Amino acid sequence: MSRFFVGLALWALLLALAACGGDSKITDPARDTELADDSLTESILDKDSDSAKDAEPGEKVNAVVPTFDDLLACTRDHEGATAYVEDEDSAYVCKKGLWVVDDSLTKAVRPDSEKKSSSSAKAKSSSNETSDSSSRAKSSSSKDGKSNSSSSSVVPLGCKTEAGDNCEYGTLTDDRDGQTYKTVRIGEQWWMAENLNYAYTDVPFKYRSYTSDSTSWCYDNDAANCAKYGRLYTWAAAMDSVGTWSTNGMGCGYYMECSPTNPVRGICPEGWHLPDATEWNALFDAVGGKATAGIMLKSTEGWNDKDDGTSGNGTDAYSFSELPAGGRDCNGNFLNEGNNAFFWSSTEDGSNYAYDMYLGYNGDGAGLYDSYKSNGFSVRCLKDYGLGSEKKSSNGKSSSSEKNSSSSSVVPLGCKTEAGDNCEYGTLTDDRDGQTYKTVKIGEQWWMAENLNYAYTDVLFKYDSYTSDSTSWCYDNDAANCAKYGRLYTWAAAMDSVGTWSTNGMGCGYYMECSPTNPVRGICPEGWHLPDTTEWNALFDAVGGKVTAGIMLKSTEGWISNGNGSDAYSFSALPAGYRSNLGNFYNEGYYANFWSSTAFSSIRAYLMYLGYDDVNALLDDSNKHLGFSVRCLKD
Repeated sequence: MSRFFVGLALWALLLALAACGGDSKITDPARDTELADDSLTESILDKDSDSAKDAEPGEKVNAVVPTFDDLLACTRDHEGATAYVEDEDSAYVCKKGLWVVDDSLTKAVRPDSEKKSSSSAKAKSSSNETSDSSSRAKSSSSKDGKSNSSSSSVVPLGCKTEAGDNCEYGTLTDDRDGQTYKTVRIGEQWWMAENLNYAYTDVPFKYRSYTSDSTSWCYDNDAANCAKYGRLYTWAAAMDSVGTWSTNGMGCGYYMECSPTNPVRGICPEGWHLPDATEWNALFDAVGGKATAGIMLKSTEGWNDKDDGTSGNGTDAYSFSELPAGGRDCNGNFLNEGNNAFFWSSTEDGSNYAYDMYLGYNGDGAGLYDSYKSNGFSVRCLKDYGLGSEKKSSNGKSSSSEKNSSSSSVVPLGCKTEAGDNCEYGTLTDDRDGQTYKTVKIGEQWWMAENLNYAYTDVLFKYDSYTSDSTSWCYDNDAANCAKYGRLYTWAAAMDSVGTWSTNGMGCGYYMECSPTNPVRGICPEGWHLPDTTEWNALFDAVGGKVTAGIMLKSTEGWISNGNGSDAYSFSALPAGYRSNLGNFYNEGYYANFWSSTAFSSIRAYLMYLGYDDVNALLDDSNKHLGFSVRCLKD
């Protein structure tokens, strides 16, 4: 086993370490981690013992990884954790949400030049050994779950090259303070091409004994840095948790779990919003994939040199023009100017964490990581959907935006109405157990019109001390609910991670990074597959868009509190609820959750979500150990 995989396994030993906000975390089943062996922890952390002096790097630090991008997020659980990055020959410590180089630990790991030379050789060997794992880590949360066909050596040109600038630009004026920002179109999205600089000072900041008269700051409290980098905001400020401008992000703060209805305007100017995780992933896709997104999005100046002496600047090939603004921790310290850029998303990960987009001076890629909500990070706003395209000026470039005459309040009728049923139907028989399912054509896709009910019992389930003889279940372990709702599957079961029927989803399980080649048959009958996020989005488009997809796709009965849908396309989604990783069943009548084949990280994957109180549909990420429904899509 390579030291990379050993290093990843040892992260589970760090749960007892304190952090920024070191109170015990509110229990969140989606974030539970297996308990560690105390004696093993002591042997790993005892860096002063005689045996440690001649030990390999992996015996002196908690993890050894090939590149900086392979480090797990520096979250509260990992505060004080140490890691050795092979291609940099440097040791890092997780401090207050950020990875910081530790020179003394680096020297301890390789005390002399001979050791350094040896380490370098091993780094090359290990890098080759684990290149497959490394590339999976970089692309695991891509929008469509596909491994990017372009490697880091094949970089797309972008719309701005030495030959000329063909990017499509516009401007945005914030009516609140009159500031004007450059905007740019990348793929199908319109982005601010500068960081937000709105002075959000309405709510004081308090973290334990530390207070501030604001929840947004200039780096180093220097106004010149606001002019250069924009402001740094807590997640609560970025989400507008007090509801100053909109209600979608209300209550979304530290120690508060919320399920915001996207898009969340948050701190953004009117007509723009804080991007969610799927929208950041769409940006990565538009610039050629996560593996090279750092090069594409970073500015051409301002970034520190890489550890090998080469430039850490980017090509700014799409005029995103991201500068290394650094961040602010919960105690008021400003860190990493010149090294890193962090941008909030509207997607949270429990009561204390939210996802941010990260760029680093030493890497070519970009990624999504979870960080403390009390950190101060930059904000880039994304234009709302349905507002029309930017108005072109006479030179072909764009100027200010204007609203499109068509609004999201126009709901399509669908193929099934009170006047008649014009949907196109079929049937699917699963050769494995003889069950027959109704199918329906929606747009250009053929979908199962019922949830899968194949009894997947080949693999035992284990989570901590809890075990089960299956990785698929009937709600409440009642066979009548399987007949009604189909079965609930872990993501590993949905992906057929053991390769019973196909190899595309092999190895895709909890604590495993993977970049499956779509389509992934997974648990589905032959000729059908588990949809990825792009295919779920295609379904939303076919029924009139995300904002009304909930009405269109939900069944006409079974949802509580008048939460039924029109079932206008005979998708007939029932509120099947879900199963927790400890064997409890929740939310029957309230929610429906359907797995996708797109991973978000080693422990989370994307799902399609419908709620009793929502007219829209969402793509969100959740813990791979949970049991959700499966709908299969025809190949």
